[in-house]
Amino acid sequence: MGKMVAAEVICLLLQLLVIGFLSADEECNFARASQLEGNDKKIFYNIPMYCSAGKISWHYPQGFLYIKLFIPNDHFTICLFKRNGLIDFPVYDYSSGTRRKLNTSVQHVCTRSVDGLIEVHVEAHAHIVYMTTFNYTVNAA
Repeated sequence: MGKMVAAEVICLLLQLLVIGFLSADEECNFARASQLEGNDKKIFYNIPMYCSAGKISWHYPQGFLYIKLFIPNDHFTICLFKRNGLIDFPVYDYSSGTRRKLNTSVQHVCTRSVDGLIEVHVEAHAHIVYMTTFNYTVNAA
């Protein structure tokens, strides 16, 4: 009887472990639609500090998408990229407190953290497109 209970407990713990990994993975991916009416055209995504990669899907992009990652006392880079081409929106780095336009004519748009912070703003075009999706990776600097 004791071995049966132990086996059930181990099985339950393994299930919880798998669910935990799935939840963490889901939190590293982000999908949001812009508000099509009104003046507030800002979307915020704080990347969880345990995410090393993920996907961002922006439906009906308008205004700005603010992407932020803070890992205290750490130095790292973040790269945004599309699987099938270039990011076709302007991307700005605000990590140092000033606006710096990033080069989007390359496949991977990357920037380094400043005092453990990366803050990137992606600006939508004036004309509405259906959706844009890009991936991100976080790497030690």
